[in-house]
Parts: sequence; structure tokens; C-alpha cells
Amino acid sequence: MRPTPELSYAVRKLNCLCGIVLTASHNPPEYNGFKVYWKDGGQIVPPIDKLLISEIEKLKFKEVNFNFRPELIEIIDKEIDKPFINNCLENAINEDVKSRNDIKIVLLLCTAPHPP
Repeated sequence: MRPTPELSYAVRKLNCLCGIVLTASHNPPEYNGFKVYWKDGGQIVPPIDKLLISEIEKLKFKEVNFNFRPELIEIIDKEIDKPFINNCLENAINEDVKSRNDIKIVLLLCTAPHPP
């Protein structure tokens, strides 16, 4: 599991067309699903969002065959973690944060099926 902003970074770093976050949100269940990030690292916006939703709504999910092609999928792993964290530190506004070398990151995941 990785933080959503890391996907935005990875899409640009790896020159991907898009990135998808599967999410079980800490918000109400109707917000669970996925987030799509375009090649610029930003979430999709009009008109791409409406075009994507239109195509999804045409699908009959019982008929969907997922042709898994591993060569088209990049899994974010530790090879992206370090440059992502370094990029965050390099672009930090607070000079005290930028000069520290002992930064620790805590990720607390709380979802409806997995409360704290």
C-alpha cells in the first residue's frame, strides 16, 4: 500500500499514460472505488472524466474479460518510495524539514472493514 500522492509522482516518473488507485476510503462507502490519474499526474478532469465514465457505463460487467498483460502494469514498490520521499523533501517549503535526515513517515490505514 502506498499513499495516493505517490501514485501521482510515479505516473510522471515512469512516463505512464495513467495510474489507478483502488481505494477503500475512510469516507462513507459510496466513496469507495478508484481514482484515476492522467499522464500529467493529476486526477482526470473534464472532458476525460465524462468520457471514461461513459465508456464504463456501456460495459456489462458479466461480459468483461480481463486480459492481464503484466508488461503494461507497473506496481509501485520501494524503488519509487525513496525518490518520492526525496522529491517531497526537496520541494518542502519549511527549511527545517528540508534539512532533516531523520524523517519518519507513519501511514495509518483505517477503512470500514479494518477499523483501528
